Amino acid sequence: MTVTPLQCVALLNAPDPDSDQTESVLIRSYRKVLALAVPSRFATISVAVVALVSSLVAFGSVTQPFFPTSAMNKFMVDFYAPEGTPIEVVASAVEGVEAKVGRQDGSRP
Repeated sequence: MTVTPLQCVALLNAPDPDSDQTESVLIRSYRKVLALAVPSRFATISVAVVALVSSLVAFGSVTQPFFPTSAMNKFMVDFYAPEGTPIEVVASAVEGVEAKVGRQDGSRP
């Protein structure tokens, strides 16, 4: 728990409090947005909720080509047998599973 703060102290230089530092445009803009958003909490939360609801409504108009069909049209069957089971017994059991799956609607060989 103390390694990370110690590494930060070693790697990061603290700004000199006596120097005249100018803030970047991004920081000034962020401060202005916060100065508007914090006093008007209800409006800020309302805008966030409206944005969330509108994004959920707009998601319904996303067409199928945006989500391509899955190329994985397979499935996997896990088959377990006790250790030492002869391969012939396993092969015949797996053939039974293959036959059962082959009888399902929509399956192909």
